[in-house]
Amino acid sequence: MVKADARNQGTISSVHHAFDVIEFLSEHGPATVTEIAGTTGLPRPTLYRLLRTLGDRGITRADRKRHGLSMRLHELGVRANAVDVLQMQVQPILDRVVSATGLTTHFAIRDGDSAVYIAKREGAAVLQMTTRVGWRAPLHCTATGKILMSAAGVPENLDLSPQTANTITDYETLVRDVERSMERGFALDDEEMLPGLRCVAVPVHEDSSIIGAVSVSGRSDQILDPAKLAADIAALL
Repeated sequence: MVKADARNQGTISSVHHAFDVIEFLSEHGPATVTEIAGTTGLPRPTLYRLLRTLGDRGITRADRKRHGLSMRLHELGVRANAVDVLQMQVQPILDRVVSATGLTTHFAIRDGDSAVYIAKREGAAVLQMTTRVGWRAPLHCTATGKILMSAAGVPENLDLSPQTANTITDYETLVRDVERSMERGFALDDEEMLPGLRCVAVPVHEDSSIIGAVSVSGRSDQILDPAKLAADIAALL
Protein backbone atom coordinates (compact mmCIF):
# COMPACT_ATOMS: atom_id res chain seq x y z
CA MET A 1 0.00 0.00 0.00
CA VAL A 2 1.39 3.46 -0.96
CA LYS A 3 1.85 5.84 1.95
CA ALA A 4 -0.09 9.10 1.71
CA ASP A 5 3.04 11.27 1.84
CA ALA A 6 4.55 9.34 -1.10
CA ARG A 7 1.63 10.02 -3.41
CA ASN A 8 1.64 12.57 -6.18
CA GLN A 9 0.36 16.02 -5.41
CA GLY A 10 -2.81 17.01 -7.20
CA THR A 11 -4.52 13.68 -6.59
CA ILE A 12 -7.70 13.11 -4.57
CA SER A 13 -6.87 11.63 -1.18
CA SER A 14 -10.32 10.12 -0.62
CA VAL A 15 -9.95 8.04 -3.79
CA HIS A 16 -6.56 6.81 -2.59
CA HIS A 17 -8.11 5.93 0.76
CA ALA A 18 -10.97 4.04 -0.90
CA PHE A 19 -8.46 1.95 -2.84
CA ASP A 20 -6.48 1.34 0.34
CA VAL A 21 -9.63 -0.20 1.81
CA ILE A 22 -10.39 -2.22 -1.33
CA GLU A 23 -6.83 -3.55 -1.51
CA PHE A 24 -6.86 -4.46 2.18
CA LEU A 25 -10.14 -6.37 1.84
CA SER A 26 -8.91 -8.14 -1.30
CA GLU A 27 -5.80 -9.34 0.55
CA HIS A 28 -7.25 -10.11 3.98
CA GLY A 29 -10.92 -10.81 3.38
CA PRO A 30 -13.81 -9.51 5.53
CA ALA A 31 -12.64 -7.39 8.46
CA THR A 32 -13.85 -5.02 11.15
CA VAL A 33 -13.30 -1.28 11.05
CA THR A 34 -10.71 -1.68 13.81
CA GLU A 35 -8.77 -4.25 11.78
CA ILE A 36 -8.86 -2.12 8.64
CA ALA A 37 -7.77 0.97 10.55
CA GLY A 38 -4.89 -0.93 12.16
CA THR A 39 -3.33 -1.74 8.78
CA THR A 40 -4.29 1.25 6.65
CA GLY A 41 -3.74 3.89 9.33
CA LEU A 42 -6.99 5.59 8.36
CA PRO A 43 -9.08 7.23 11.10
CA ARG A 44 -12.22 5.34 12.08
CA PRO A 45 -14.61 8.21 11.14
CA THR A 46 -13.03 8.30 7.67
CA LEU A 47 -13.38 4.53 7.35
CA TYR A 48 -17.05 4.62 8.32
CA ARG A 49 -17.73 7.18 5.57
CA LEU A 50 -15.69 5.26 3.01
CA LEU A 51 -17.36 1.95 3.80
CA ARG A 52 -20.81 3.55 3.69
CA THR A 53 -20.04 5.03 0.27
CA LEU A 54 -18.51 1.81 -1.08
CA GLY A 55 -21.51 -0.08 0.23
CA ASP A 56 -23.92 2.32 -1.47
CA ARG A 57 -22.10 1.70 -4.76
CA GLY A 58 -22.25 -2.07 -4.27
CA ILE A 59 -18.47 -2.47 -3.93
CA THR A 60 -18.53 -3.75 -0.35
CA ARG A 61 -21.07 -5.55 1.81
CA ALA A 62 -21.42 -5.72 5.58
CA ASP A 63 -22.16 -8.83 7.65
CA ARG A 64 -22.71 -7.74 11.23
CA LYS A 65 -19.52 -5.77 12.03
CA ARG A 66 -17.33 -7.24 9.29
CA HIS A 67 -16.94 -5.64 5.89
CA GLY A 68 -15.98 -7.49 2.72
CA LEU A 69 -15.90 -7.06 -1.03
CA SER A 70 -18.95 -7.90 -3.11
CA MET A 71 -18.85 -9.35 -6.63
CA ARG A 72 -19.22 -5.87 -8.16
CA LEU A 73 -15.52 -5.42 -8.95
CA HIS A 74 -15.44 -8.86 -10.54
CA GLU A 75 -18.44 -7.92 -12.68
CA LEU A 76 -16.73 -4.71 -13.80
CA GLY A 77 -13.55 -6.61 -14.65
CA VAL A 78 -15.46 -9.18 -16.67
CA ARG A 79 -17.26 -6.41 -18.52
CA ALA A 80 -14.04 -4.56 -19.30
CA ASN A 81 -12.50 -7.78 -20.60
CA ALA A 82 -15.57 -8.41 -22.75
CA VAL A 83 -15.17 -4.93 -24.30
CA ASP A 84 -11.51 -5.67 -25.05
CA VAL A 85 -12.49 -8.91 -26.77
CA LEU A 86 -15.18 -7.12 -28.78
CA GLN A 87 -12.67 -4.48 -29.89
CA MET A 88 -10.36 -7.16 -31.24
CA GLN A 89 -13.21 -8.95 -32.98
CA VAL A 90 -14.61 -5.89 -34.74
CA GLN A 91 -11.37 -4.29 -35.94
CA PRO A 92 -11.15 -6.50 -39.06
CA ILE A 93 -14.81 -5.68 -39.80
CA LEU A 94 -14.17 -1.94 -39.57
CA ASP A 95 -11.12 -2.31 -41.80
CA ARG A 96 -13.23 -4.03 -44.47
CA VAL A 97 -15.98 -1.41 -44.27
CA VAL A 98 -13.55 1.52 -44.52
CA SER A 99 -11.76 -0.14 -47.43
CA ALA A 100 -15.06 -0.67 -49.27
CA THR A 101 -16.71 2.70 -48.54
CA GLY A 102 -13.90 5.15 -47.82
CA LEU A 103 -16.05 6.50 -44.96
CA THR A 104 -15.32 6.75 -41.25
CA THR A 105 -16.59 3.67 -39.43
CA HIS A 106 -17.49 3.09 -35.78
CA PHE A 107 -18.54 0.21 -33.59
CA ALA A 108 -20.73 1.09 -30.60
CA ILE A 109 -22.34 -0.72 -27.70
CA ARG A 110 -25.10 0.49 -25.41
CA ASP A 111 -24.37 1.67 -21.89
CA GLY A 112 -27.48 3.03 -20.22
CA ASP A 113 -28.81 5.96 -22.23
CA SER A 114 -25.68 6.29 -24.38
CA ALA A 115 -24.06 4.59 -27.33
CA VAL A 116 -20.40 4.13 -26.41
CA TYR A 117 -17.94 4.01 -29.31
CA ILE A 118 -15.39 1.31 -28.54
CA ALA A 119 -13.71 1.11 -31.95
CA LYS A 120 -13.14 3.51 -34.85
CA ARG A 121 -11.49 3.57 -38.25
CA GLU A 122 -11.01 6.92 -40.00
CA GLY A 123 -12.06 7.00 -43.63
CA ALA A 124 -10.17 8.50 -46.52
CA ALA A 125 -13.01 10.87 -47.41
CA VAL A 126 -12.56 14.60 -46.91
CA LEU A 127 -14.81 14.77 -43.82
CA GLN A 128 -12.85 14.09 -40.63
CA MET A 129 -14.84 12.96 -37.60
CA THR A 130 -14.07 14.43 -34.18
CA THR A 131 -15.39 11.32 -32.46
CA ARG A 132 -13.02 9.10 -30.48
CA VAL A 133 -12.98 5.71 -28.85
CA GLY A 134 -14.80 6.07 -25.54
CA TRP A 135 -17.11 8.82 -26.80
CA ARG A 136 -20.65 8.55 -25.43
CA ALA A 137 -23.23 9.46 -28.05
CA PRO A 138 -26.92 10.22 -27.47
CA LEU A 139 -29.21 7.36 -28.43
CA HIS A 140 -32.02 9.38 -29.99
CA CYS A 141 -30.09 11.27 -32.66
CA THR A 142 -27.47 8.76 -33.81
CA ALA A 143 -27.85 5.80 -36.14
CA THR A 144 -25.96 3.56 -33.73
CA GLY A 145 -28.23 4.65 -30.89
CA LYS A 146 -31.36 3.78 -32.85
CA ILE A 147 -30.03 0.33 -33.69
CA LEU A 148 -29.11 -0.31 -30.06
CA MET A 149 -32.57 0.81 -28.91
CA SER A 150 -34.20 -1.57 -31.37
CA ALA A 151 -32.95 -4.41 -29.16
CA ALA A 152 -34.55 -3.26 -25.90
CA GLY A 153 -36.88 -0.41 -26.77
CA VAL A 154 -36.80 3.35 -26.26
CA PRO A 155 -36.56 4.36 -22.58
CA GLU A 156 -39.57 6.40 -21.52
CA ASN A 157 -37.44 9.01 -19.74
CA LEU A 158 -34.83 9.35 -22.50
CA ASP A 159 -33.43 12.85 -22.94
CA LEU A 160 -34.55 14.03 -26.38
CA SER A 161 -32.67 17.32 -26.43
CA PRO A 162 -32.32 18.73 -29.96
CA GLN A 163 -28.85 18.74 -31.52
CA THR A 164 -29.93 20.09 -34.91
CA ALA A 165 -33.14 21.16 -36.61
CA ASN A 166 -33.55 17.52 -37.76
CA THR A 167 -33.28 15.89 -34.32
CA ILE A 168 -36.33 13.85 -33.36
CA THR A 169 -37.61 15.33 -30.10
CA ASP A 170 -41.04 13.68 -29.93
CA TYR A 171 -41.10 10.35 -28.09
CA GLU A 172 -43.72 8.60 -30.23
CA THR A 173 -42.00 9.73 -33.44
CA LEU A 174 -38.73 8.29 -32.16
CA VAL A 175 -40.39 5.00 -31.24
CA ARG A 176 -41.77 4.70 -34.78
CA ASP A 177 -38.37 5.53 -36.26
CA VAL A 178 -36.67 2.86 -34.12
CA GLU A 179 -39.33 0.31 -35.08
CA ARG A 180 -38.83 1.16 -38.75
CA SER A 181 -35.08 0.75 -38.30
CA MET A 182 -35.61 -2.72 -36.84
CA GLU A 183 -37.92 -3.74 -39.70
CA ARG A 184 -35.61 -2.65 -42.50
CA GLY A 185 -32.38 -3.74 -40.79
CA PHE A 186 -30.61 -0.39 -40.63
CA ALA A 187 -30.93 3.01 -38.97
CA LEU A 188 -30.33 6.47 -40.39
CA ASP A 189 -29.10 9.65 -38.74
CA ASP A 190 -30.13 12.25 -41.32
CA GLU A 191 -28.28 15.32 -40.05
CA GLU A 192 -29.84 14.74 -36.63
CA MET A 193 -26.58 14.93 -34.65
CA LEU A 194 -24.56 17.36 -36.76
CA PRO A 195 -25.62 19.56 -39.69
CA GLY A 196 -24.41 18.16 -43.01
CA LEU A 197 -23.54 14.75 -41.53
CA ARG A 198 -25.41 11.57 -42.41
CA CYS A 199 -24.80 8.19 -40.75
CA VAL A 200 -26.03 4.68 -41.47
CA ALA A 201 -25.81 1.86 -38.93
CA VAL A 202 -26.53 -1.87 -39.01
CA PRO A 203 -26.76 -4.31 -36.09
CA VAL A 204 -24.09 -6.80 -35.11
CA HIS A 205 -25.58 -10.02 -33.78
CA GLU A 206 -24.30 -12.77 -31.54
CA ASP A 207 -26.68 -15.69 -31.90
CA SER A 208 -30.04 -13.87 -31.97
CA SER A 209 -29.05 -10.90 -29.81
CA ILE A 210 -27.84 -7.47 -30.92
CA ILE A 211 -24.49 -6.86 -29.21
CA GLY A 212 -23.54 -3.67 -30.99
CA ALA A 213 -23.83 -1.53 -34.10
CA VAL A 214 -21.49 -0.71 -36.96
CA SER A 215 -21.97 2.71 -38.54
CA VAL A 216 -20.49 4.70 -41.38
CA SER A 217 -20.53 8.49 -41.46
CA GLY A 218 -20.09 11.01 -44.23
CA ARG A 219 -21.35 14.23 -45.72
CA SER A 220 -24.96 14.11 -46.81
CA ASP A 221 -23.88 14.30 -50.46
CA GLN A 222 -21.66 11.22 -49.92
CA ILE A 223 -24.49 9.04 -48.59
CA LEU A 224 -27.27 9.32 -51.17
CA ASP A 225 -28.63 5.74 -50.96
CA PRO A 226 -28.69 4.68 -47.27
CA ALA A 227 -30.44 1.37 -47.99
CA LYS A 228 -27.79 0.24 -50.49
CA LEU A 229 -24.99 1.38 -48.19
CA ALA A 230 -26.52 -0.53 -45.30
CA ALA A 231 -26.75 -3.68 -47.44
CA ASP A 232 -23.09 -3.27 -48.42
CA ILE A 233 -22.05 -2.91 -44.77
CA ALA A 234 -24.12 -5.91 -43.67
CA ALA A 235 -22.46 -8.05 -46.35
CA LEU A 236 -19.04 -7.25 -44.82
CA LEU A 237 -19.91 -8.29 -41.26
